[in-house]
Order: sequence, then structure tokens, then C-alpha cells
Amino acid sequence: MRSAHPTYLRPLLIGVAGWLICTAALRWAPMPIRFGTRLTPATLGLVCADCAFFAALAYLIARRLPAAERFARLAAIVLPVVFGDAVAMAFFKEFFPRLHPEESGMFAAFLLLTTAVILATGLCAGSLRGDPVGREPGVDRSRQ
Repeated sequence: MRSAHPTYLRPLLIGVAGWLICTAALRWAPMPIRFGTRLTPATLGLVCADCAFFAALAYLIARRLPAAERFARLAAIVLPVVFGDAVAMAFFKEFFPRLHPEESGMFAAFLLLTTAVILATGLCAGSLRGDPVGREPGVDRSRQ
């Protein structure tokens, strides 16, 4: 028998798996990724591509979720990422030996921006579909 309350175990596991995959990809990338210590066209391109990818991924996930659960489930996906990123930034050289330590500030901003994009997309996904967060399913408030 299924519980009437939503479970967040699956989104948490998705977040853990996503963080592990992305961290491993950045750690063992075949070519070094450079973030630099200031914003350059190459860094800006990487940030824009990353934001577009994760916004699209978050939208594809969010559009299938009920409006009342959308933000909480995306937050459950992002939560392990935030914790993992905090640990990775605290031990930057151990997690990312191929990145220069002076790049850690730009890299941390990149990671925070990615999680913010995922959560913002979750908030906006309902509006794009016409069902903003907080609207109860089956209730037409236009006649009230």
C-alpha cells in the first residue's frame, strides 16, 4: 500500500548519483578544465552551457511532478549536491587535483549557480505549463 505522503528517497538518491557522476567527470576529465580566477569568454561559455543543460534537465523532471510537490522534490535532488559540493570545496585539492587551487572560488560560484538554476527552474516550471506552485489541482480560482 502506498503512503499518501510523498517520499523523497528517490530524489535524494538521484541527487547523490548525479553529484557522484559530475564530480567523477570533473575529477577524471580527459582534458583539464580551466575556470580561471576571472570571468573570460571561455568560462562564460561553460557557465551558460552548464546552466542551459541543468535548466532543461530540471524542467524535464519538474514538468512531470504535481505542482504541490515540485519544489520539494527538486530541493531533495539538490540537497545532496549542496552537501557534496561543500565537502568538495573544503577539500578542493583532494577532490580536484587537476584544477588549480586559485580556481576554487570561481569553481564554487559555478557550483552554487548550478544548484540555484535547478531550484529556480522548479519554481518556474509550473508557470510555463500554466500551473504555478501553490495552485491546488482541480480547483478553479478564476470563479471565486
